[in-house]
Amino acid sequence: MQPVKLEQNSATDFSIHWEDGHISKYHSADLRRACACASCVNEWTGEKQLDDKKVPEDIHPVNIRPAGNYALHIQWSDGHATGFYSFEMLRKL
Repeated sequence: MQPVKLEQNSATDFSIHWEDGHISKYHSADLRRACACASCVNEWTGEKQLDDKKVPEDIHPVNIRPAGNYALHIQWSDGHATGFYSFEMLRKL
């Protein structure tokens, strides 16, 4: 499933419009907390390293760009920029 449009709904919320017509809405702080990169989740144990309480509610994407045909790379206002969000994961959220 591929996104066809990204839409900024507010300073902290955005939507993805999918090719089947479905629209997924995301609160940026929730999406940042779901980051599964090696800085946020231990690669060996799967244990979450990111403290959800330290993610500010007003966090927002600074840059969103495609990563191949499978994911989005999001750079966040807190400086975090190593997370890739697969289309599969985004659709499930």
